[in-house]
Amino acid sequence: MVKAMFATRLPAAMDRQIVDGLTVAASGIFRRTLTPPRLNQVPTLGNLRYNRAQASLRRTTADAVSHRRTSLCGHAAASADAAGRGDLLSVLLTAEDPDSTGTLRALSRC
Repeated sequence: MVKAMFATRLPAAMDRQIVDGLTVAASGIFRRTLTPPRLNQVPTLGNLRYNRAQASLRRTTADAVSHRRTSLCGHAAASADAAGRGDLLSVLLTAEDPDSTGTLRALSRC
């Protein structure tokens, strides 16, 4: 999943953090589909782990997107390089809406 999204090798610690977070989140999602919603708000160890994993994954993903966006914005050559990476993040950041014109055409925040 990380390779498909970012097409890059992450530092070992970050890679481990993402894998651990995804493992906790996946088991938490499964458990949450089987339990009543009100139980998901009780501060049990499982709920706390799930919430921490979700927050960590969101921060890590936001940092990676921000870093990639910073390297893309304002650099036409960087945008072409990003499109050539073939990862999901590059596709999303370089995507354009074919029905729009002008500055609204690009879907990224550049």
